[in-house]
Amino acid sequence: MKKIFSTLLIALIASLLLPIPAKASSVDYFTDFESQQPELFYEIYEGGVHYPNLACGTDACVFFETQGQRTFGRFVVNPSATPGFYQNAATSHIQLPSEPNQGPYSVTYGHPITMEAKIKWSANYDIDGLSDAQGTSGIVLWNGAVGTEGETAEYDHIGFMWASQDVLFGAISGFMANSFVDQFPVDMSRPTLPIDINEWVKVKLVWSEDINGVQSVTYSADGQLLGTHVLPTHLEGLGLEIWNDNQEPVFCEEGICNTFPNPNQPQSFFVDYVKITQP
Repeated sequence: MKKIFSTLLIALIASLLLPIPAKASSVDYFTDFESQQPELFYEIYEGGVHYPNLACGTDACVFFETQGQRTFGRFVVNPSATPGFYQNAATSHIQLPSEPNQGPYSVTYGHPITMEAKIKWSANYDIDGLSDAQGTSGIVLWNGAVGTEGETAEYDHIGFMWASQDVLFGAISGFMANSFVDQFPVDMSRPTLPIDINEWVKVKLVWSEDINGVQSVTYSADGQLLGTHVLPTHLEGLGLEIWNDNQEPVFCEEGICNTFPNPNQPQSFFVDYVKITQP
């Protein structure tokens, strides 16, 4: 009897040390990306003006296309008749401006978050960032970049993006998985095997936290492991962000300054589906 009691006591103590299971969640936003989801916001910027909840302007537009059996979203930035302004076509969990960490996703030990998506870029993009397309685009989990007073926040993000050769003087050009903390790249991973970003690419990230509270993100594309990034700080409250813009941050005396070149032809980022799960 004493041995049975000791065994039960040990089992009870062990169970108390295990993480409490979170309520399982699975969000398949775009099994077929054919409409704006009610929990996501449009964000259009053009002509120096922010248009929240506007799907499509003149210089930037989010709309939906169907080819055969496939329906997908297209995020396009067009040549502007009023160049020199920030142009962005985006949809996000976080409506700007916002306080940081307002997104729905946080990880705990034993409860990682997995984001899977199918994406591609139009023909004027290339994998190295040396093509005619300008600015940045991609799909990430982030915590917002514009504060409630209109100031630029030092945002965090984890995910997949493309940047032109002039962004940070080529430091993050082309297609990659990257992790940003306080607006600076913590780490980046590029494919070592060929990937055609002008055709559909399946991307996946797993954001997790170990028993010591250290967070990391593992990235892959078309089944190819790109890398694992250990985050220097604890991230929480992130939300989905899909965007295409003409912004090219560069290093300057103030730290980072932004330029807004005018695209010489329409440039598009496409999303077929996005699935986010957490056990």
